[in-house]
Amino acid sequence: MKNICLFDIDDTLLKAKGIFIYRKMPFDEKEIALTPEQFAKDENIKDYNNVKYYNFRDFEDPDKIYSSIIDGVPLIQNLQYVDYYHDHQYEIGILTARRHEEFVYRALCKWLKYKDKSGKFVDIEIKREYVFAINDKKYSDVPCPDADKKIYILKNISKEFSKVVYIDDDDKNIKKAKESGIENLTVIKAE
Repeated sequence: MKNICLFDIDDTLLKAKGIFIYRKMPFDEKEIALTPEQFAKDENIKDYNNVKYYNFRDFEDPDKIYSSIIDGVPLIQNLQYVDYYHDHQYEIGILTARRHEEFVYRALCKWLKYKDKSGKFVDIEIKREYVFAINDKKYSDVPCPDADKKIYILKNISKEFSKVVYIDDDDKNIKKAKESGIENLTVIKAE
């Protein structure tokens, strides 16, 4: 059997550039633009009922999604996991809360590299079927919130692989994955 390592994108592989989530809670005087990192740490989103106060319009724009990855700042400490798992013959995949799966895939094919044993950066092959953007329209029938959607994907992919490694920065996603009961799943908190 084969193995796979799935990575979140934002604040795991990279710090996204030029893409925001907009918040307008009843107590906000004006709309506030949050980076993906700020959104993940926003205490207000812990109550799923507050999602109505957030606007994800930048994540509806495929060009912004693409450029936010291409222009993203690499998180070297986490990209070392890509090198390690690639060297150990794991498939490399993506499990992100973004939309427009095809644009995510295209951007990562261009952006994501691994460092070979000589220290040279080399293109990495990411198979299209292992890129999951869970807020893509094709997953509209999957339960919410996002952490539950990620578990849905992890459960399905765990049937195909002997070992599944999942690396994410978000505490909600990490907790859910650890509590999922997926026997062949290893969960790693991104630095």
